[in-house]
Amino acid sequence: MTGREVETFPHGMVYTLGTLIHGLLFCLDGEGVSVNDDARGLELRTLLGKCRARLRPQDVGLPITSRRRVPGLRREEVAELVGVSPNWYALFETGSNDRRFSATFVQRVADVLQLDERERTLLFRLALPEIRLAVEQFERSAYDGALSSLRGIRSMVRRMTAATTFAEAAEVAVEALVEVLSPTSVAVAILVPDVHVARVFAAGPKAGADLERSVVADTCIVANYPNRFGYTTFSENRAAYVDTARGAFEFTQRTSDGHAFLVSVDPESPTANESLAAAGTSPGSAAAVLSDARLNSNEYWGWNSKLDVRAAMTHGLFTNGRYQGNLCALWTGTRAMAPLDAEVLRTACAVVELAAAPGGKRRG
Repeated sequence: MTGREVETFPHGMVYTLGTLIHGLLFCLDGEGVSVNDDARGLELRTLLGKCRARLRPQDVGLPITSRRRVPGLRREEVAELVGVSPNWYALFETGSNDRRFSATFVQRVADVLQLDERERTLLFRLALPEIRLAVEQFERSAYDGALSSLRGIRSMVRRMTAATTFAEAAEVAVEALVEVLSPTSVAVAILVPDVHVARVFAAGPKAGADLERSVVADTCIVANYPNRFGYTTFSENRAAYVDTARGAFEFTQRTSDGHAFLVSVDPESPTANESLAAAGTSPGSAAAVLSDARLNSNEYWGWNSKLDVRAAMTHGLFTNGRYQGNLCALWTGTRAMAPLDAEVLRTACAVVELAAAPGGKRRG
């Protein structure tokens, strides 16, 4: 099996659930700035003292002296390199609350002490009240968002236990995705062909766009073929029809392993059904190296004129390691996908697989 031919996922579900919970807990218990000024001042002194201690005078172009009572740079030496008085720098390092320090000054301190990106971020959060307030507001938002995601996932798992078929489990996941990710999104479960089961389940504001009679299922599988091998695909900035050349355009699909491929939409491309017939949908049929995809523009705009999809995130649905289709989250505006969004989608797919596994639940 090649690195891309992921046929079974014996531990994938546990890993995905664990990753999601870890990310949510990080949001709830992140490295926030201390809530009181005394603690903030102590944290600032500790950070700057540690960074001074690891530098030698010769590291910053100062002459070496024979007698030094403490290792590293003195406060007076840092002040000289930054270009301020020793007293002004001492007020900064000790976390004085009655002085205002500029971002330019803080940047000079970070440069002199040769801080890495993580240390610079922490220094700015501790030293500048406006950044500290912005971070605290973001952390409160992340806290609320994490709680909402946990509630949505918990509700989905409860409803999933009542599903008696794989198709019912996929339908529950679709409804849960809209609740967890965004009430303005459209979630779609697209299944590989089966004469006994509907191929498309949708939820969201535009779920009634007659998708079951469209070719959205085949075009989604063609444009997101890495889903068959366990990868999540993202497109964040597709063109609106008015910005295309009579419907012809290209968009980039990124994958969860950091790669990308191009999807060309034009009237000369084969239909999605023809592409699937040529490539097949079994897990072992694709090359290990990503290749570009092609969609017929008449088909693409035939269904997307109703949805106006500008951004999408898609992951594969599996039962016992066998590819069964895709679970998609679609947005009518451009959207930068957050890591938590991807973990929610992957967790929903994993829960569907888990729900379908006991007793060998049928597709329909």
